[in-house]
Amino acid sequence: MQAKSTGFQIHYYGEINEGTDRSLSFFRPVWVVQRLAFELKSTENAIVESRDTGGGFARIVGRRADGLRISVLLRRNLQDMRNSHILLIRVRCDADRPIDLAQVMAEVDSVATGIGSVGRLSVHTKGILPMMLTDAEIKELVAQVLGSVKARPVEGVLTDGFASISAYCPKLETYLLTGDSKMNLQIAVRPDTNQTLTLVHVGTPIIMDGY
Repeated sequence: MQAKSTGFQIHYYGEINEGTDRSLSFFRPVWVVQRLAFELKSTENAIVESRDTGGGFARIVGRRADGLRISVLLRRNLQDMRNSHILLIRVRCDADRPIDLAQVMAEVDSVATGIGSVGRLSVHTKGILPMMLTDAEIKELVAQVLGSVKARPVEGVLTDGFASISAYCPKLETYLLTGDSKMNLQIAVRPDTNQTLTLVHVGTPIIMDGY
């Protein structure tokens, strides 16, 4: 049982603590674009400043020459009195493009660190099975995925054709704590009844996007 991959997504979520100086906040996305080598001709740029609430928002999206689709979002964290900002970087690559995943992850992490962001990288891939799986088949699929990387399940749910399992794989260096247990791998399987498909998501340390 093998799912057809749709590619991968790198997801960086972090926070920048500005103190009281806001003057450089929205020049940072442009700096990120330069460091990640966007093709500027295909880049859409939108910067909006809200004076009445003190909030702000900047988003830049584009594509690199190697086919990577990248978006950079920077917005003020209005729930934080320290005047911090939230930085979100997403990198997407289609399955048919040969990309050094570790190198791209290191590149994104270096850029985020370079603008003073403290956060976490996650990697997520999605596969499609052209069939609807039973609960027993979903359980078998999850066991196969975990067994292939020698990971042990930590917690999760399997009900009515849907599964979401958190696990710990000793081969992966980073991990999160859930209670007193380590976890660094997440698997989600759900049906798409509109197309008679089953979607398989795998992420480390967690799946950041909705599934």
